[in-house]
Amino acid sequence: MKLLPWQYNLKLIENITPEMRYDGKEDFSLWQSRARAKLSELLGMHNLNKSENNNFTIEYKTEEEDYTEY
Repeated sequence: MKLLPWQYNLKLIENITPEMRYDGKEDFSLWQSRARAKLSELLGMHNLNKSENNNFTIEYKTEEEDYTEY
C-alpha cells in the first residue's frame, strides 16, 4: 500500500532528531549562542543593511474608524 504525502512526511518527522536540539551535554548559554547564530544564518540576517540614521519620522497619519494608519 502506498503512503500518502502527509503520511510519508509524518514518518520522516517521527524518525528525525533535530540537529540543534538542546541535550544538556553543554552549557546552556553556549548552546544558546550557537542556536542564535544558526537562526540568524537561516533567516539571512547577514543580508540586512543597517540604517545609518536611526531617527525615524512619520510621513503621514490617517485616522480611520477602526484603526490609525501611519
